[in-house]
Amino acid sequence: MLDIDPKLDNYILEHISPEGEILEELTRQTNLKTVHPQMNSGHLQGKILEIISKIMRPHRILEIGTFTGYSAISLAKGLDHGGKLFSIDISDELYDMAISYIEKAGMKDKITLITGNALEVMKEMDEYFDLVFMDGEKREYSDYYDIVINMLKPG
Repeated sequence: MLDIDPKLDNYILEHISPEGEILEELTRQTNLKTVHPQMNSGHLQGKILEIISKIMRPHRILEIGTFTGYSAISLAKGLDHGGKLFSIDISDELYDMAISYIEKAGMKDKITLITGNALEVMKEMDEYFDLVFMDGEKREYSDYYDIVINMLKPG
């Protein structure tokens, strides 16, 4: 894990747009209610994902690894009109928490949560994606890549 100087981290966080009350609340609840809250994307990573998505204006996004939904909400902010984000997570343990914050963020129509093994789910999907965010089981990244590369739109 990269060790960032706390002064640099604070500087960046002070100069990017605010997290917003729903994502702040999601972060608090993630810290209170989950065993591994460090898996939450958080403010800085969430803003980077949001910026990438807003620049690309993707119509379809695939996210591998939902956790509590922070990154899904961040990415969905940049979806093109009528766009959709599909987020796959192997565990259904945090599904209710994720969907409740997706609803609070007004993203229920933009984000579809799928519970299952991403490697199996992706093989069954009949979709093409403009953007893929892999944040699932780290040991399976190369396997995710082998499947998802054929699901990406050219360019």
